[in-house]
Amino acid sequence: MPATTPEPALVTAVRKDPGVPAADADHAAMSAEEALKKGIIETEISPRTARWMTWVFVGCIFGLPLIQAASELLRGETPQVLQVFMRAPTQANLHAYEENLARCSLARTFVQPLLQEQLSMRGGFGNHKVILGEDGWLFYQPGIEYLMGAPILSDIRIGDRAKKVVDEHSILASPDPRPAMLDFHRFCAEQGIRLVIMPVPDKAMLEASRLTSRYAPSRTQGPLNNPDYEKLVRELRAAGVDVFEPQARQAGEMDHFLRQDTHWTPQWMDATAMDLAEHLRASVQWSPPAKKAALAAVSVQVGRVGDLVDMLQLPKDQTVFPPQRVQIGRIVDAASGRPVQADPKSEVLLLGDSFSNIYSVEAMGWGDAAGFVEHLSFHLGFPVDRITQNDAGAHATRGMLARELARDPNRLAGKKAIVWEFAMRELTSGEWRPVPMQVRAAAERKPDAPAADGFLVVPPGKTVQVTATVRAASHVPTPGSVPYKDHIMALHLDGLSADEESLGSRQALVYAWSMRDNVLTRAAGLHAGDRVTLRLKAWPELAPKLGSINRSELDDLDLQLETPNWGEELP
Repeated sequence: MPATTPEPALVTAVRKDPGVPAADADHAAMSAEEALKKGIIETEISPRTARWMTWVFVGCIFGLPLIQAASELLRGETPQVLQVFMRAPTQANLHAYEENLARCSLARTFVQPLLQEQLSMRGGFGNHKVILGEDGWLFYQPGIEYLMGAPILSDIRIGDRAKKVVDEHSILASPDPRPAMLDFHRFCAEQGIRLVIMPVPDKAMLEASRLTSRYAPSRTQGPLNNPDYEKLVRELRAAGVDVFEPQARQAGEMDHFLRQDTHWTPQWMDATAMDLAEHLRASVQWSPPAKKAALAAVSVQVGRVGDLVDMLQLPKDQTVFPPQRVQIGRIVDAASGRPVQADPKSEVLLLGDSFSNIYSVEAMGWGDAAGFVEHLSFHLGFPVDRITQNDAGAHATRGMLARELARDPNRLAGKKAIVWEFAMRELTSGEWRPVPMQVRAAAERKPDAPAADGFLVVPPGKTVQVTATVRAASHVPTPGSVPYKDHIMALHLDGLSADEESLGSRQALVYAWSMRDNVLTRAAGLHAGDRVTLRLKAWPELAPKLGSINRSELDDLDLQLETPNWGEELP
């Protein structure tokens, strides 16, 4: 028989006498080399150390939950440890319970920032989402996984991604981007609209030399990419889909990405907007404008630490990563000086994610009126229309367009082109779910005034305080797990009641804050079956300001088509 190598045997002994070895005589007689050859590893622990370790372990097991519960009681909250008994023990409820325990842990909130600061400063370590590169450059792990992981179109990747989505969210997954893209292309063609798909390259692709000094880019080699990207583009173009690819600039001409952020620099964003404007002028026949817009760019300096620093969740007073300052170009009306606004009647509609919102949505911390939509308007010479939302570019903006079409069949009237911008890493990490687009006649649409058993729609200028039961709540991310500090969740409420007036409706679709500045709100802990009291307002009044914030929707597509309200927690 062939010789086999013995498995190492871990022998842990508590010494009864400091002068007497704990292991048996044979082990004691062995030299360290002989013991290692036989696979024997010994660890000696004195009784004093064993008792100390035991009490520390017991103290952690019992002490931390007691401190957590006491803190929650002082805040007037029900201790989370008891919430497991308040809901049916379904897979979804148990998973949500585990997530809430991790997100709201006092020990984690106190220890993790201090520990991460030391790991980043002294060891050069990030976390499961952030990779530290050279000279203070930070990179997003999903972007590196897109670049270095399995091919986009491989059956193995598609199967693994589908299983992961089902396990995490208990919904059917759509990890293959092709059906969603081709379906949207067919819908646009039926409306006489040209669809332009625009995947934005990831930071690791264009700034690889900042990720590791071992990478030396070649002058003849193009940007790094996933092995299947070119194949995907060829398939789409063969089907008639217009794919616009942002072009990298020559080394030394400009940085493509911010040092500590997942997003592009103002300079590369503007250069890409100029290229896209040329592409649209060459491929779409425009109607002559009644009056050419006079737009101007005003240079302004802004700065902050990037979203990747936010994701490290360092202490507020950290000095490891100083803020980065950049020059942005605010696009304004040349005559009045007012920022350019999206034009719903424009012949161009842009669907975009945070790459379109950065420098445009003030809540992101990089200024306003200077984003991709505004710069595309500047280079085209007229304001464009927009539907933008941070994150989930694979499906979020298509879903928003579908909901707007359900309420207004003329939403796409006069459109000649739709630009669909999304982060390229979505090709492997996104959820490419089918989104039915239906342009219905006015007679087929639901009236705004709901029936007695229908959905409440709060009129503009009015506030309604309601108490209801949560029937469903959308997914809320863990703080630091996504590149955005704010998040809005969706709630399906049932059994509405109000003390002051008769509502005439039993249900409501509500948007509410679930995370502000990387801190979860009370609403983030709501689950099916909970009772809640909210102050409701008309969502259309707040949509211009909040509509681009990272938001999760309910899984039910029919519910997504209902008109939402805005909900505020009562103090």
